Amino acid sequence: MEAKPPIRFRKLRIAWSVACGIACVFLIVLWVRGYWCVDRVTVFMPGFRYVSVRATWGCIEIGEFRNDHPMNWHVFLDSDSMANSIMPRFHYLGFRFGEDAGGYTIYAFPIWFSAIFMMLCSTAVWLPWQCSLRTLLIVTTLVAVVLGLAVWVARN
Repeated sequence: MEAKPPIRFRKLRIAWSVACGIACVFLIVLWVRGYWCVDRVTVFMPGFRYVSVRATWGCIEIGEFRNDHPMNWHVFLDSDSMANSIMPRFHYLGFRFGEDAGGYTIYAFPIWFSAIFMMLCSTAVWLPWQCSLRTLLIVTTLVAVVLGLAVWVARN
C-alpha cells in the first residue's frame, strides 16, 4: 500500500476556509437584514463619478453614477429603513445588468448566489485534485466564453 503524501499548505487551507465561512455567514446576515433596511456604501472618486453598493430586497446592487460637483476620494456608509425604498424589478433569477432610466449603470445579483459561491470556495481547497496545463487552458477558455456571452447579453 502506497503512503499518502502530506497535505501541503494545511494552515493556508484552514485560514481560507475560515475566511470564506465568515464571509458566507456575513452574506446570510446581510441577506436577512436586507428585507428590513437598506445598507449602502458609497465611494466618491476624483472627478464627477461615484460608485454605490447597496444591499436591499435580498440583492446587492452596484451602480456607477455621475456627480454634478467634482469631489476628492471619500467613503460614505449609510443605512436606511425599507419604507423609503421601492422594490426593484429583476430579471434572470435576480440578476440584472445594464443601464437604468437615468443613464446609470446598474449591476444586481442575489445575495444567495454570493453565499453559495463563498461556501463552494471554502470547500474547494480541500478537494484532492490536480490539473494539467491542458485542463487549465480549457477551463480558462470556457470562463472567457461565459464572460463574453454575459457582456454580449448585457449590451443587447
